[in-house]
Amino acid sequence: MNNHKALIPVFATTLFLSAFLIFSVQPMVSKMLLPLLGGSPSVWNTAMVFFQAMLLLGYGYAHLMARYFSLLAQAFIHLFLLTLMTCVLPIAIPEGTTPPEQTGQALWQIGVMAAYVGGPFFILAASAPLFQHWFSSTPHKDSQNPYFLYAVSNAGSMLSLLSYPILIEPFLGVNLQTHAWFAGYAGLIAMTAVCAYSIRSFKKPEPALSSMDFAPATPFASKAWWVGLSFVPSSLMLGVTTFITTDLVSAPFLWILPLAIYLATFIIAFARKPILGVYACREITPYILCLLILSFMISSFVVLKGAMIGINLLAFFMCALLCHSELARLKPSAAQLTEYFLLVSLGGVLGGIFNALLAPILFKTPIEYPLVLSAIGFVVYFFTQPESIITKEFNKNDGKKHISGALIMDFLIIGLGILMFFYVLHAQNNFVQVVGSIATFSFLFITIPNRLVFSVCAFAALTMFQPGLWSDDKKLLEVDRNYYGVLRVYSKENTNFFYHGTTIHGAQIQIPDQKFTPVTYYSKGGTASDIFAITNSLKTQKVAALGLGVGSIACYKNYGRTFDFYEIDPDVIRIAEDKRYFSYLSDCGSPYKTIVGDARLKIQDVTDGYYDLFFIDTFSADNIPVHIMTKEAFVLYLQKLAPNGIISMNISNRYFNLRPVLNAIAKDLGLTIYFKIHVPEKDGSLASQLYTTSVFAVMSLNPLSVAPFAEDYGWQIWPSSEKQVKPWTDDYANILGALAEPQ
Repeated sequence: MNNHKALIPVFATTLFLSAFLIFSVQPMVSKMLLPLLGGSPSVWNTAMVFFQAMLLLGYGYAHLMARYFSLLAQAFIHLFLLTLMTCVLPIAIPEGTTPPEQTGQALWQIGVMAAYVGGPFFILAASAPLFQHWFSSTPHKDSQNPYFLYAVSNAGSMLSLLSYPILIEPFLGVNLQTHAWFAGYAGLIAMTAVCAYSIRSFKKPEPALSSMDFAPATPFASKAWWVGLSFVPSSLMLGVTTFITTDLVSAPFLWILPLAIYLATFIIAFARKPILGVYACREITPYILCLLILSFMISSFVVLKGAMIGINLLAFFMCALLCHSELARLKPSAAQLTEYFLLVSLGGVLGGIFNALLAPILFKTPIEYPLVLSAIGFVVYFFTQPESIITKEFNKNDGKKHISGALIMDFLIIGLGILMFFYVLHAQNNFVQVVGSIATFSFLFITIPNRLVFSVCAFAALTMFQPGLWSDDKKLLEVDRNYYGVLRVYSKENTNFFYHGTTIHGAQIQIPDQKFTPVTYYSKGGTASDIFAITNSLKTQKVAALGLGVGSIACYKNYGRTFDFYEIDPDVIRIAEDKRYFSYLSDCGSPYKTIVGDARLKIQDVTDGYYDLFFIDTFSADNIPVHIMTKEAFVLYLQKLAPNGIISMNISNRYFNLRPVLNAIAKDLGLTIYFKIHVPEKDGSLASQLYTTSVFAVMSLNPLSVAPFAEDYGWQIWPSSEKQVKPWTDDYANILGALAEPQ
């Protein structure tokens, strides 16, 4: 290929395609794993650690290839390995693959991904640095500055991520996705061959980076900054993802948004003419951090869910862009290109390991997110130091006196700020909290020009006001953290509350005469009350309860009624059975047993026709455990259900309308289905104050079994004039479609 002008389109297309494949396989494989791991948000964080580790190995492979092999040898080796990996394609996870029940889910997930997708991903991961290195070895006029191709690669990554929830997931099942991905991989092999031919035609016999031996050594401090500046955005990406998906849904389209922002900052930072330069980022970012801190402070007494998400994503964008812009500013010559990307990848892996593997062990609460956010202030501080402070020779007396006086004043201001934070944090009055929050915000805003004071005060504010740590005036009784999230038990006004993340998971009044009154979604006279009143007429009373919470439905006792509680999180069982906090299970008198593990997997072991009622409430916060509500899942429930049995499901959700989905599944399987939205009345009693609006569905193969719901309790069918959707299956689920028309 002697036409140098054609080199950029060839290399850009190849890099774009490889990046598209890399970042489409991430949500695809994670979605395949979700049903095996209970729909936990940790699936994505653990997957990100794995993919970052594979990127590091791929970048290491590219670095070694560039250093020790000629261009021709590199081309042959890379093409051979690309072709070899087709032996394990299309990607598939064999049936019968099951995770451990108690601990070690993260390591199990990494092992499964290594076995079934590790090889192809590893060789794809080398594409960005290796192809840029090949391009830098050509006579093209831009070959000495090939970093613009990195922006092209990240553009392919971002387009892939955005395409997944909008174009891929709604229209292609997982099986078709894997085959389409295989076809794209075959296309990449062809494009790689074209790139290999293009560098061969220039007949450069020497190793491409022989100039490395003569290039000046990169200072250790610069290498440390490469790692650190890539560590922070990587950690923040997982931190903000966890923050969002704790309250929303553990699904690819929400995982993808922070990752797309992360890649967008790479594109902007490494562009030839960035739309937002590094100096502008240094000035803007502290103000965005102030806004974020204000949102954290007022989140405990003002409901700003949508605004909170937007502010957090905006802050993440600016923080990541600042770090990546500094990273781009510190990039070396093309001679150190592969080493540079290797260390950048190392920082990304360390950020992922810190969040996904170390933080759940080190911290009881997700403090890693505000902790790393606070590092941004210090990044701004270090990179905006006046040159004279670093290089100027101060007079031994005057200089030292000046510095000492300034530091004393700085720390006095910092002390004042921290005292203000404590006052606001422990204020019992909402008015005081509002005024104090505004004063604190103003204080931080004023200190921005003094980078040292701002950095320390922002660190204190972010760690003290971390989301979910404080809950009005509730007393924190216990906090635990595991693979499935953060669990907290609070006490307030003679009531104990159980929270998963920031969403209530159950509650119990501690006053003796009201202690066994079910509250929240299961209030007397509500939807759950209807369900158990009607099943009282069944001859047997075997109930499969999918999801335990605090076990409050055990107080809907009846002669012969037994409960089998299926719960994936062992810590939930431990807390629900701890009589210091909750006593529904121990004292309501209903015979019960708990089964640890994913409900859908465990129910397979039950005798056909065993249960009379399936009571399904597996939502963790507002996450949708998609694998529990697919057509195949309902086929399994029907198999284990008695002929006249009933399936009920709690689909109460702040963000998704799941009634059309269940209606479509029921219609497909020939089930009669009814829905009810219950808004409880508040009569002034303590119990009624704890009642919450609930949305339930009931269905059965026998219309007579569910007819009383409509006749006696006002349950309704889903009108044909309302939205009709395609039923979800294990291969297909359009979550974005359910979000479009919230309840």
